[in-house]
Amino acid sequence: MFSQELLSSQKEFLRYAVHETNTPLSVILTSIELYEMNNKKDRQLSKIEAAVKNIFSIYDDLSYLVKKDQVEYPKIVLNFEKYIGSRIDFFMEVAELSRIHFEYKPEVIDAHILFNETKLQRIVDNTITNAIKYTLPNELVKIKLEKVGMHLEFSIGSKSKIIENTDKVFEAYYREDSRDGFGLGLKLVRSICDEEDVEIKVSSKEVYTVFTYKFKMMGL
Repeated sequence: MFSQELLSSQKEFLRYAVHETNTPLSVILTSIELYEMNNKKDRQLSKIEAAVKNIFSIYDDLSYLVKKDQVEYPKIVLNFEKYIGSRIDFFMEVAELSRIHFEYKPEVIDAHILFNETKLQRIVDNTITNAIKYTLPNELVKIKLEKVGMHLEFSIGSKSKIIENTDKVFEAYYREDSRDGFGLGLKLVRSICDEEDVEIKVSSKEVYTVFTYKFKMMGL
């Protein structure tokens, strides 16, 4: 009885904390953007902006986990090519401060999928942030969007330390040797892909790792 009450209290606290965190994070990020419109950007402010965006990504994961059993996530028509570009733009500051660079060359233009935007953001953002975290310094993160049969194949690849057991990276906090744990993000990605019938493939050979996702393309 006590353990059940404690668990309920923890869930309620997490729900409250997630709700209350959104406003101050939004205020900080908006204030930074407004300041940069009228003042020269400096490295210290860029570090703050990158840190806030990383926290935002964690917040979005927690928000989804808290709400996913109580909220409906309707599907809408999304321009996949442009959506990926918008998330790359969001994380550009984070990547540059980590001495990482993006290369985005979509092979299809104005390609659409029927998907929930919140769920898509969790897949795209977690894969991008993991690439930033584990890519070797001064290397490219290559992001692609290709048409493969009736699907759109979204992939992110970069030079990084090899993942010995690619089947386990989607387990919560899985880690290899001295590598930091992968956290909850990729476990969340796996659960969404399973729900939405999105195929995942992870390839890690020598010093190059690629995460690939296959989405059903609209109109086919």
